[in-house]
Amino acid sequence: MPNYLWIGLYESRPERHASCLVVTYETDSDAFGNLYTLSGLPPHCSAEELRSVQLVDAETDSPLFVSRVLLGIIPDNVMTILPEYVREAVVIVNDGVLDEDWIVLIVRSFEDSRFLPEGSLTRAQEALNPPQ
Repeated sequence: MPNYLWIGLYESRPERHASCLVVTYETDSDAFGNLYTLSGLPPHCSAEELRSVQLVDAETDSPLFVSRVLLGIIPDNVMTILPEYVREAVVIVNDGVLDEDWIVLIVRSFEDSRFLPEGSLTRAQEALNPPQ
């Protein structure tokens, strides 16, 4: 079963952490997924992992995200280390040395390691920094 890695963009876009990484096993809009996100502000950010979250509200039929951007399919072994990458991103964010979105850091690493296809980083940057 494939592990689809997405960026989920929330409707209300606060300055920080307005997005999360989402892993689903199918591409349907009402799929269930695992969400990886950061909460809080530096130097007190923390990582959150929410498992088996339906991406559409069952009562209102409204999507959890205003949009999702598919980055690619990741293998099972990458799926198991993803929480570690997110926790490490928290450390970097809290240290104040990151001048880009934490998701870009992870996607760059995954693309460099060939866990994600070429072009994933560009899609992530475009999704996280839309033209004004």
